[in-house]
Amino acid sequence: MVVFAVVSFVLMFVAVLGAFLAGQSVLSSRDMDTAALSDPGVFRAVVGAAVYLTGAGLIGLAVGVLLRNTAGAITLVVGALFVVPGLIQLLPSSWNDAIGPNLPSNAANAVMSVQTSGDSLSPGSGLAVFAVYLVVLLAGAAVLLKRRDA
Repeated sequence: MVVFAVVSFVLMFVAVLGAFLAGQSVLSSRDMDTAALSDPGVFRAVVGAAVYLTGAGLIGLAVGVLLRNTAGAITLVVGALFVVPGLIQLLPSSWNDAIGPNLPSNAANAVMSVQTSGDSLSPGSGLAVFAVYLVVLLAGAAVLLKRRDA
């Protein structure tokens, strides 16, 4: 898990940084507003994107260990990270406002955003919520792996 996390973070940081620089290059070639890594919140957002991608992989790893079923793990992770945030918006606004920002992908999105909106978590809170998801899932996976498979 540690090797996966380190290698994944390094690769994701390089990929995200490359995507950011390529995007800024395209924007500047079309005379559009650009951002520099030194602008407030930009470097944090780039690092946050690498953290989210690494964390999503770790969530997949943990769910795979918990379920021991590839198809079920893929379905659950894709559903939790991509489908549920869209479905939550169909709930009444009071429920959406309470649940929506605390979903794993929305919490991580707060870390990846340069400017926060009023209905999302702050970058620090988003990172904390995302970390709680990671710690709980990885701890549960470690306990089950030790009991069931060791």
